[in-house]
Amino acid sequence: MRAKISVIGAGNVGKEVALWCALKELGDIVLWNRTAETAIGNALDIMETGPIVGFDAKVIGTGDLNETKKSDIIVLTAGMPRKPGQTREQLVETNSAIVYPLIKKLAKLSPKSIIIIITNPLDAMAYLAYKASKFSRNKIIGMAGVLDSSRFSAFVSKELKVSIKDTESLTLGSHGEEMVPLPRFSTVNSIPLSDLLKKDKIKAIVEHTKKAGEEIIRLLGTNASISTGAAASRLIETILHDEREILPCSVYLDGEYGIHDLFIGVPVILGASGVEKIVELKLNDSELKDLHRAAESIRKITAIAKKAV
Repeated sequence: MRAKISVIGAGNVGKEVALWCALKELGDIVLWNRTAETAIGNALDIMETGPIVGFDAKVIGTGDLNETKKSDIIVLTAGMPRKPGQTREQLVETNSAIVYPLIKKLAKLSPKSIIIIITNPLDAMAYLAYKASKFSRNKIIGMAGVLDSSRFSAFVSKELKVSIKDTESLTLGSHGEEMVPLPRFSTVNSIPLSDLLKKDKIKAIVEHTKKAGEEIIRLLGTNASISTGAAASRLIETILHDEREILPCSVYLDGEYGIHDLFIGVPVILGASGVEKIVELKLNDSELKDLHRAAESIRKITAIAKKAV
């Protein structure tokens, strides 16, 4: 039996998640939107692509949440996107009021599902999803680090003029301004980044990575969608195929890295049950300080989110 993947929110990000999942034939897809016509139209657009590129996946669009019943994976993209000049903090109250009741309904319809959060501010929304669903912490995952690390790798590849396939990068912390890119854990074909680039170049790439989301919003007037959809599909693929790949995700920490009761980006082993294990890196003092600074920033936003529901 094919896996059932429900994508909640059929805007730019949601339809890209659905498209990438269909292209990879990860399962049959339900694309939900409050405005049913949007979901139905985008689902038809994706289905009509199947004969051209050769994927065999059923995609339906709907405005009825009951269609998501017994999902294996739920991907939440519903909510207001960031606008140019708007911070994630400014989004928190609006999207909290959307996310919390939605997750409560979805969790009842699919009590055995794994929930992947994309809605911003992502770390705070993942926390709300954890509380609203009452699922175990391994079942709630914020999609952040895969996209942020991909951006880091893309900028390294561009600077060095090397194959993007050879670059491996890692970012921790928040999906936002307090992101923690880790050059010390980033390589090109196993060669440390510090052996290939001077400190000022690495610093510039780190800063570019932190601001990459804002750059796309400024240029397009809305969030990145193609890369976000690809990143989400990688998480889904890793879970459904039980690949046990180590990927950076926003997950609930309960003492790991000295952080309690908070969703924040760290490397984890992903498998069939969701987060199989949180990987605790041996961070140096500076890196750990940056991670805890990110945690405090997330904690403030999460506190606002908790008051909004």
